[in-house]
Amino acid sequence: MVEDKSEFNYAISFLNRINGWLCISGEEAFNCNAVGWFHALLVVLREISDDVKPENLAIFEIDRKAINARMNSENTRNVKNTISTELYDLLHDFEIKLRIEIKKAGYKTKYSQDPRFAR
Repeated sequence: MVEDKSEFNYAISFLNRINGWLCISGEEAFNCNAVGWFHALLVVLREISDDVKPENLAIFEIDRKAINARMNSENTRNVKNTISTELYDLLHDFEIKLRIEIKKAGYKTKYSQDPRFAR
């Protein structure tokens, strides 16, 4: 039996989801909501995990555990809109690493005046 192939390109939907979660993470960071910020970043990591090298996923896992431990020690789940400098820096670094992986995976391309020349 031959299956019909869909003409739907999953890439646009995929990029929209990533963009949406990055927007949410930005809002949560702005509002100093560590839990929301962290979980939005974790969703993005899960979305791109197929395209991240295993050794880099292992680093993200170490970072994830460190952030979880810090959040639990600060009891961030009960306090909204406050975040220590140390936890903020951990989340900030996690997001920067994640954005670097997004770029490495080719999800983010340079803008060009003429789309034919975009790389």
